[in-house]
Amino acid sequence: FKEETSMEKLILSTTRIIAVVIIAFLTLFISFIITDIIPNTIVQAIIWTLAYSLMTFTATYLLQVKLDKSSMKAIEIGFSRNLIKALIPGLGIGIITFSLILLAELIFGFIKPLSLFGDWEIPSRCIALLIEGFISCLGIAIGEEIIYRGYLFEYLKKEYGLLVGVILSSVVFSAV
Repeated sequence: FKEETSMEKLILSTTRIIAVVIIAFLTLFISFIITDIIPNTIVQAIIWTLAYSLMTFTATYLLQVKLDKSSMKAIEIGFSRNLIKALIPGLGIGIITFSLILLAELIFGFIKPLSLFGDWEIPSRCIALLIEGFISCLGIAIGEEIIYRGYLFEYLKKEYGLLVGVILSSVVFSAV
């Protein structure tokens, strides 16, 4: 086997990063198109979350298993009895973050709460928007974790080491 030069390695890695970004955008775009025809917005959010998560998982599977000839366990995506224990901290942080954003929107007047303590106004769909937002954030988090933190980070870590993997996957994630 011929040893890759550093320039070839850089080109291959850059190509892989661009491919991941394109795949991420395509899954997002296609999932919106698929669910755009659904009239009920909460059902639409649920189906969008499922479609986006499934497409992202499938794309990651194809990259990891078919292209890289590795297993999904190599990127720490697997189903085990400890899956719920592993998900609880992330979901907790997500719920806290979502709540803090909601609180900031309330404080700065971007949304107005239910009329509990006076005659504050509420948009007619405020509760539905909150539910849709939470479900959509869950879908986005699943998709992003699978493709950026799962696949891209592990690929870059394997190629360049932990520090470069963390920095490059974070830069790509932030840029996207």
